Amino acid sequence: MNKRFAFSALILLLTAALFNFGCDSADNPIAPSGSTLLISADKTLIGLNGEAAELTITGFRPDGNRLNPNTQLTIATDLGVLRASNNVNGASVSVVTIGNDGRATAFLFGDGRQGPAMVTVSLTSGGGGGDTGGGATSATIGIQIGDDASSQPVVTVTANPAAIALNQSSTITVTARNVDQSPLAGATAIVRSSLGSLSFTNGNVTDSSGVVTLTLTSNQSGQAEVTATVGSSPDAMATVEIGTTRKPVVSINPNPSTLDTFETSVITVTARDESGNLLGSVDAIMTSDLGTLSGSNFNSATDILRLSGGRGEVTYTAGDLPGTGNVTAFVQNSDIASADLTIRGRPAGVSLQASINEIPATGSETITLTATVTDSDSNRLGGESVSFSALDGMMDLGFNFNPDPAITAQNTGVATSMVTVDIDNLLQQNPGLQSFVIQAAVSVGDGTQETDTVVINVGSGGGGS
Repeated sequence: MNKRFAFSALILLLTAALFNFGCDSADNPIAPSGSTLLISADKTLIGLNGEAAELTITGFRPDGNRLNPNTQLTIATDLGVLRASNNVNGASVSVVTIGNDGRATAFLFGDGRQGPAMVTVSLTSGGGGGDTGGGATSATIGIQIGDDASSQPVVTVTANPAAIALNQSSTITVTARNVDQSPLAGATAIVRSSLGSLSFTNGNVTDSSGVVTLTLTSNQSGQAEVTATVGSSPDAMATVEIGTTRKPVVSINPNPSTLDTFETSVITVTARDESGNLLGSVDAIMTSDLGTLSGSNFNSATDILRLSGGRGEVTYTAGDLPGTGNVTAFVQNSDIASADLTIRGRPAGVSLQASINEIPATGSETITLTATVTDSDSNRLGGESVSFSALDGMMDLGFNFNPDPAITAQNTGVATSMVTVDIDNLLQQNPGLQSFVIQAAVSVGDGTQETDTVVINVGSGGGGS
């Protein structure tokens, strides 16, 4: 009795082992013969490039239960590309794996070829093949890649401007229309560029006008090809020349352009595009001689001035040598802009002369005064300010000089002023006055002045009563 029972148990174990041979299990990724496969897609029409259809594969064992997790199935297409994820640059796949929910997924992308794609999923080798047990060991689904020309959306791409400097931006406008030319709203635009980077300004879904806008920027020179597809449309393209055909226009404006040694000038740098529009935040590379540059937006270690809104300021400080200082700047691939500054030696002296040295004792008299300003090397200095006064000892007589101060001429270093003396009033205010002094003064820095004087005598009979 026990022997017969043991023999029967052995027969049952062998039968179960034979039945399970070739079936799926946690350690065996091959589906058993007679399994049934189903495939579905979230869409049956995709664009020529970039758009994907998500494929869902479900498998059932001969007993009606779903295939075990990790069961592997073969998948293939005769058009397009199968990928493991919804990423146009993701890895391509030929095998999918059943997940814990009894399903596997894959994604079919268009590859630029138009036509019907036939996607087939089947049991992997070793699963028995054929239609054992009445189950479908393979399944297929058809997906159209690209409409025919009569029903495809019409897409256009424009770039403004079509030529930009490095790190400038061009606005890319993608417009999608239906075949009847009505706006195609709510559709996803897939946009790519061969150079630089793109950023959407209103999302990648077309608005009510069928429009999507982007910004293209690049720090590399070359021609960018910007292509766009919407739905099943063919590629539309626009080109943008970057940093090769269009140069920023840079200008330098020093204020003042004439200064003494150790004095400062504010340098304004402006950068515009060829259409005259101010650039945005860009860097200007600058150099200088006979002076140094400084400022809150200037990096002396790199000689870079950061421009904001296409403009920036830097302070130029002259050194101790007179001459012609020079400042240069360029932005991106622009030509070099240059400005000269005249650096004068500091005034060291002033020489004053009067047209007459004696006035009568009554009436009025006009005196013309000429003051010559020179530096320590006796070079005449233009642009210097000379002030005048009339003194009786230390008392200012209150004369009105015209002009006062007077500015020395650039080519001669001479300043001219005139004063008309009301002699009767002068003597009435200063009885007994026999002479007075006219003084010319020029600043030599550090709050000090150089002066020169001439004596004006009041003629005989002056003095009054």
